[in-house]
Amino acid sequence: MEKLKENNILKAVVISIIYWIIYQIVGKAINIENEYFHDVIVYAIMLLFLYVVLKIVKKDSILKEKGKGIKYGIQIGKFMFILSLIVLISSLISGFGNEEANFSLSRSFWFILSFIGTGLTEEILCRGINQNIICDQLGRNNRKSVIKGILISSAIFGGLHLFNIFGGVSIKGSIIQAIYSTFIGFYWGAIYARTKNIWSVCFLHALLDCSSLIDIGMFDLGTETETMSSGSIATMAFSLIYLFLGLYILRNKKSDEFLEN
Repeated sequence: MEKLKENNILKAVVISIIYWIIYQIVGKAINIENEYFHDVIVYAIMLLFLYVVLKIVKKDSILKEKGKGIKYGIQIGKFMFILSLIVLISSLISGFGNEEANFSLSRSFWFILSFIGTGLTEEILCRGINQNIICDQLGRNNRKSVIKGILISSAIFGGLHLFNIFGGVSIKGSIIQAIYSTFIGFYWGAIYARTKNIWSVCFLHALLDCSSLIDIGMFDLGTETETMSSGSIATMAFSLIYLFLGLYILRNKKSDEFLEN
């Protein structure tokens, strides 16, 4: 117990595993036919859990912290923002033009709301809690420590995606998604470090997820498990861009925005 109190990296791992366990229990306990409505209810409960954790680790102030603002976060993360919009628009055009598509306004509403829930819960957990407590331990007064802290919290975020194996995703798909998520997590972590605004990364996270799975959520073309299982090496290689963009965001020239004296 003493080791857990003193080691924030271990604490972040434990919090993440407990989150996943509770998420699984709540998900199975709630029996609702509409899968996206089901997810919305689950995420609402998980947000309550995360709020309690924020109180315990004394980081609930991040919910009120405005920092540089959401607009500045989107500006820094414009690569993901623009790319997500392009994918979103092209998927909508493709979906409405597909004769096999089964568009449902109700399902689309709950789909979008569920992935807003994903963005909120995962960012509050991985950036708001994990990144903050790890950076508290490693230090925020030099660039290397900040990068190390963000990288470790991102690796934990990526590691959580390995649990998708238990949800039917292939081993290959889960590993690729874990690596992909680690690099993207680093990108979000860098944006959060610069903006001090958790809502900016929540927004970018939700936008990316919605644009990536809109064929499934709005047009009923395939399943999430199939999409995750079909992950390719090319997808993983592409995600390296986010790692380099994250390092660029944390460049020395902008150190005054993410280092603390």
